[in-house]
Amino acid sequence: MVAGTVVERRRFCNGVGPPLDRDGGKAEASPDTLMEEPVMKVTAPLGAVLFGLTLAACEPLAPPVPTPVPTGCGAAEMQRHIGRPFVEAMIPPGAGPVRIGGPDTAMTMDYRPDRLTILLDRAGRLAEAKCN
Repeated sequence: MVAGTVVERRRFCNGVGPPLDRDGGKAEASPDTLMEEPVMKVTAPLGAVLFGLTLAACEPLAPPVPTPVPTGCGAAEMQRHIGRPFVEAMIPPGAGPVRIGGPDTAMTMDYRPDRLTILLDRAGRLAEAKCN
C-alpha cells in the first residue's frame, strides 16, 4: 500500500494498524494485521442512525384538521323544489357558481364546496341539489 492510506493514517493518529518502517512503507505485515480495528466500531453507529430513522418514520402523524365546508351554496333552499319542473327562478339569490346537469351530462369531478350543483331527471324535474 502507498503511504498515506486510511490504515496508515489510523496508525499515525491512533496507534492502530501495522508498524511502519523508516521509509514510510509497511514493515512485514500480514493481511491479518491490516484489519486490527473491528468492523463493529464502524457499523454500530451507522446501525444506530438507521434504526433511529426507521423509528422516526413510524411515528403516527397528527390527525388531519378538517376544513370548514361553506354552507352558503344554496342547496338547502333548493330542497323544497325537488320533484318540480326546474326553472332558473328556483336558484336562490346570492348562490355562488351554479352548474346544471342531467342524467347524461358529463361533469368534472373536482370538489368545490361553494358551487351549487343542480341535477335534473330525464323529464327536466329537479332530482338533486348539492354543494360541490
